[in-house]
Amino acid sequence: MANSRLIFNNVWDAATLTQSAGTFETHLPISNTQKYNNSRVFRTSDTQDVEILFDWDEPVFIEALALWRHNLTSSAQIQLQFYNGVNQTGDVIYDSGILLGDVPKNLGDLVWGKDPLGVSTYTGWETATRSFWFDDTHVVSSARLTISNPDNPDGYLEIGRIYAGEAFSPTFNVDLGHIFKWETDVKSNPTAGGTVHTLDAATYRKLSFNLSHLSPSDRTSFADLTRILSIHKDFFISLRPNVGGAIERDYSFAAKFEEIPSLKAEASRYETQCKIREV
Repeated sequence: MANSRLIFNNVWDAATLTQSAGTFETHLPISNTQKYNNSRVFRTSDTQDVEILFDWDEPVFIEALALWRHNLTSSAQIQLQFYNGVNQTGDVIYDSGILLGDVPKNLGDLVWGKDPLGVSTYTGWETATRSFWFDDTHVVSSARLTISNPDNPDGYLEIGRIYAGEAFSPTFNVDLGHIFKWETDVKSNPTAGGTVHTLDAATYRKLSFNLSHLSPSDRTSFADLTRILSIHKDFFISLRPNVGGAIERDYSFAAKFEEIPSLKAEASRYETQCKIREV
């Protein structure tokens, strides 16, 4: 099983983006995916043959890419291509081929007799993600993202945020005993008669985990990512990358640190505790 991974240096935010194919909502441009703000999204006016080009002034390192808060269905088709030349020229150094925009449930997650064939792992969820975790580090000058989802019931395609860049992955994975829970900021208000009134509000995920066996090189990378992120920058994390199904869904989301993690030295290894919340 792959170790946890965290996209911490989001080079997507520095890319020059071009909406090269498809019909788009002019007041909801692709540049909205470069801003952390859940009320701003990218949205199309139709559901097929959408093409987005992205370029950088200087080559960047990409080890992962994630679409956050999208509305793609399990029948959507998505393709990602990286180039070593500017303006989508030169060699294609990575081509995902045609992939599903939202992966169907694994057989072990299906509720037989209830779930329809091809049901998505995100069916019934308000927030969906689609992530690409690469085996190699790609040095990229430009790229192309193509999406088609003609039977999308919304009549449009939408993406809230995109993360792309270097990904930290520890040599030894998260310790046993991590804590996962759903949280809400709403408070219950009991009446004198004992009735408890609670407003309906969104929930979010919280994770608490330890990394007790960081190597010296892990320590260097982790210290750098906490310097970059602090508690004010958003990042994308997956504790179960590339395993599919409900377990990857539950442990993959955009987040922020609740507090800046500290590093404790123990002989030739280092340890830290991370507390994060979905954003």
